[in-house]
Amino acid sequence: MKKRNLFYLSSTFFAFTFFMAVSMTLSTPAFCQQIDKNALWSENSPMTYTLSNYYKTDSAIVITLGKYLDDDDDASVCLYFATSSGLDPRDVMGMRRQGLKHTDIMKSLSIDASKLFMPAGIYEHHFNVPAKFQHAYDEYKKWQKDPSQPMNLSDEEVRDLVQLQLVVNHFGKTAIETMRERNSGTSWTSIILRCFNGG
Repeated sequence: MKKRNLFYLSSTFFAFTFFMAVSMTLSTPAFCQQIDKNALWSENSPMTYTLSNYYKTDSAIVITLGKYLDDDDDASVCLYFATSSGLDPRDVMGMRRQGLKHTDIMKSLSIDASKLFMPAGIYEHHFNVPAKFQHAYDEYKKWQKDPSQPMNLSDEEVRDLVQLQLVVNHFGKTAIETMRERNSGTSWTSIILRCFNGG
């Protein structure tokens, strides 16, 4: 119990530090993305803990993905692909580092792209999801009408859909409110850290 409390206090401290760093740069959204990788993907960081817990993966693997992938959100995507396919996350990372698009990796691993999408309530049915998610959900609707046609999703759209699932399933946020926050320009790192802190 003592060890658990110490981990919680340590994680809370890291989360608070990251949250303050992000909050201080909210006036310039482009800079909100820039958090030192060594701090973001350390043993006791909230990001490492969240992904390790959500994907039921050893923290050392999460740290490796986070530090060696160019885009921080790709760590979550690789873990999602690994969980869906049974492949080692580091092998998925290797495919990504070779330059493969996320949709190419999904095709190679026979991952159903439709599983990326979360119900968005009445907004989904009326094609009224926030702008950043509009194209992806349009592609999903086309696929529903004709599953023989693959969805044309960008790497960024795949990242958004995977991270949306994490925030909704792990932190209990609604899909629409999370989409709106992401659509406002807030990075997934900022959203996840805020949720970790109970925000």
